[in-house]
Amino acid sequence: MEKLLGWGLIWPALAFTLAAPGAWAWLFGLLTKEWIRNPDGKVLPLPAAGVLLGGAAVCVYIFAAVSYVLARMGVVQYTGLERPEDLLYKLPDAYFWYFFDLLPG
Repeated sequence: MEKLLGWGLIWPALAFTLAAPGAWAWLFGLLTKEWIRNPDGKVLPLPAAGVLLGGAAVCVYIFAAVSYVLARMGVVQYTGLERPEDLLYKLPDAYFWYFFDLLPG
C-alpha cells in the first residue's frame, strides 16, 4: 500500500486496502472449530482466544490502512500532526488504544 501511494497511485491503494479485509474474512472463514478442539471434542480456550485477538488485531490494522488512504485522498483530515507521513504509524497506535479500552477488565 505504501509503495502504491509513493508512486501516486491512490485509487489502486484504496482498492488494495478494501480488498484486504475481504481476503482476511475469506481466510478467517476457512477456520473451523475442529481445528481448535482437543481430542475430547472441547474447544480449547487459549487457541480460541488467540484466534479472536489475532483477528481483532488484523481488523485494527486494516481499519488504520483504510483511514490512512482516505486521509491521503483528502476525504478525511486529521489535526495535530507534525507531518502527514507520521499518520501511517500513529493511526494503528491510536486504534489499538481504543481497542484496549473496549476489553473488559
